[in-house]
Amino acid sequence: MPRCEQCTRFVSIEVQGEVGTVDLEGTNLYADLRLIKTCVECGDELEEYNESFETDLEEHHDCDGEMPVDNMGGEITYEPDEIEIDESGEGKGRWRKTYYHGTCEVGVKCNCGWEGTIPLAIKAQASHFDEL
Repeated sequence: MPRCEQCTRFVSIEVQGEVGTVDLEGTNLYADLRLIKTCVECGDELEEYNESFETDLEEHHDCDGEMPVDNMGGEITYEPDEIEIDESGEGKGRWRKTYYHGTCEVGVKCNCGWEGTIPLAIKAQASHFDEL
């Protein structure tokens, strides 16, 4: 259990997720996801885990000719509140490892009319979070 500076004791935690930067450069989609351990009592952020993603949209959609998604005409939509958090564990007893999983979808709209979603997933071992 982490220690909360505001509550001045060890506290239970809740894990939340948020989408950081989402950017589109040409056909490359860049996204940052963040998992945050917060104090259940006061809501202060205690620890975090960040992961960056990069994917080529041409792997998910193929336009006739050159793909017309760019910073001028393409659109990216996402809902930060829709990150689903799940917890799993491996092992038993003292050697048990806890993992937190965060999943979300980034919606992309191409100039040719195609609309799709790109799934993003993050998995972090509880002990690999960084203190804030």
